[in-house]
Amino acid sequence: MSHKVLDYSFARFSGAQVHDLGAVAVCRYLTVINPETEGKLLTHAEAKGLSAAGIGIVSTFEYQAGDALGGYQQGKEYAALAQHILENPYLNGETIRLDGAQRMAAR
Repeated sequence: MSHKVLDYSFARFSGAQVHDLGAVAVCRYLTVINPETEGKLLTHAEAKGLSAAGIGIVSTFEYQAGDALGGYQQGKEYAALAQHILENPYLNGETIRLDGAQRMAAR
């Protein structure tokens, strides 16, 4: 038995729309916000809505739009970063900025 999973980035689908498309889950992005990725972010509200509709969520982290081209090595680097964050006693679970604290220009 196979199941349809939608992989999308900038679009926004409701749980009902995902069901209408015949999918049981979606693949969405977790990312830092920068000009290349700001529209891709899986929001808390979106995740809650999809979950409430019984839609499964697969999340993938991406820092820059071309990260997938880094393949296995890029994945290893992000995994090492995540492990360091989890094991570091000085980090308290607050938002971690990967932008060097630079301010983004107003839109």
